[in-house]
Amino acid sequence: MALIQRAPSRKKQIQLAGTLVFVIGTTLTVMYFGLIRKPAYVPLPEDGETFLLAPGEAAIPRTSGIDALDSLNGDPTFSGLKTYGSFPIPIQPRGRKQPFVSPEE
Repeated sequence: MALIQRAPSRKKQIQLAGTLVFVIGTTLTVMYFGLIRKPAYVPLPEDGETFLLAPGEAAIPRTSGIDALDSLNGDPTFSGLKTYGSFPIPIQPRGRKQPFVSPEE
C-alpha cells in the first residue's frame, strides 16, 4: 500500500488563495495603522489642567496627597461616612502549631 498525495481540487485551491489574501491584507492593515501611520496631532489646552474631558466631567485637581486628603475631609460626601471596626487593631497572640486542627476543649 503506497501513500499517494492527491492534488488539491480547484475549489480547495480557491479557498486557500482567498485565505492567503485575507491574512496578508489583515497583516498589512495592522502594519499600516499600528506602525506606519502617525496619530493626528492634538494640541494641549491653554490652562494645562484639563485634557480631553468628556462634557460634564470634572477635572482632576493636581494636588499633593496631603492637600487631597484635606479636601476630601471637607467634602460633605465623605464626612457622612462612619468608622467601621475598632482602631487600632489589637495584636492577637501568635498562631497555633496546627492551625487546621480544632483546639481540644
